[in-house]
Amino acid sequence: MSTARTVLRRAGGERTQPHHQPNAGSARVRKAQGVKLGNPVNLAAAGVKGAETQRAGADAFAANVLPNVRQIQATGARTARAVATALNDRGVRTARGGDWHDSTDLPARAG
Repeated sequence: MSTARTVLRRAGGERTQPHHQPNAGSARVRKAQGVKLGNPVNLAAAGVKGAETQRAGADAFAANVLPNVRQIQATGARTARAVATALNDRGVRTARGGDWHDSTDLPARAG
């Protein structure tokens, strides 16, 4: 970072150091000392539970979008592009809040 920008940042009250969690330094030190961090005991169970949670969320989202897809298909839209365009026109967003595309994995795509 140039000196001029550093001076401007400091004058503007911005922090010049990146933000870290309060205990990040101590965790870094403990890790450097060879301390095993985290809980490796239930790693497999946590992975299974996480996958189940993601699957349940995806199923719930698909169940909410599916009526829209069925209505769109009832109007004669058969291609993924036509369904995606209609969903965007209706203001229906993807699970992450984006636009639908013909390459998006649409609910009930085979229908």
